[in-house]
Amino acid sequence: MERNLKYPKKVRKELRQLAGIAYDRDMEKALCELESHFRRWRAGEISPHDLNNLIHKHHDGISRELWKFYNLSPDITVPRSVVDGTIREDEISSEVMEHIAESIAFYRKQEDAINENPPDFESNEEDISGFYDDDGNKLNPDLVTKPGLCLLCKNDTDPNEEILCTLNRLDQADEESEFQCEAFEAKD
Repeated sequence: MERNLKYPKKVRKELRQLAGIAYDRDMEKALCELESHFRRWRAGEISPHDLNNLIHKHHDGISRELWKFYNLSPDITVPRSVVDGTIREDEISSEVMEHIAESIAFYRKQEDAINENPPDFESNEEDISGFYDDDGNKLNPDLVTKPGLCLLCKNDTDPNEEILCTLNRLDQADEESEFQCEAFEAKD
């Protein structure tokens, strides 16, 4: 797994330490964001279910991405961490800097190229969120009449089931046959 066997033992050790420091710093940033959601929950701004979903999103998202990244070889992660500002160059010994200077220069050049020629699209949340059919046409779930079966189902008011219920309704919107739902559970 470790590509950096070409480096002296002392350099490999420092690279592992620096990678650990960078991982801790990046995880701390991610956890601070998650902590802000806990504050919102305590203040009554979001429900426990919303908080739970945000915890899962953190775990399946940034937490997993950081774990995958920092399980790469430190001779990759440390130069990248220098370029993104997580590790400062003055935190790295001159001996280690000699070994990773080319990698840092490579990643800086890559970063500069991205900054000079950013993707040619405007990020518009409205354009990328919502429901779409197989042909890429945006669907408006508000235009689909909610079937009577949904009104009798206890999942109708469950925010955790909302997306699946909406997808099921959209999928059957143009069908002539009676609406079917395998997740139907009668309200108490």
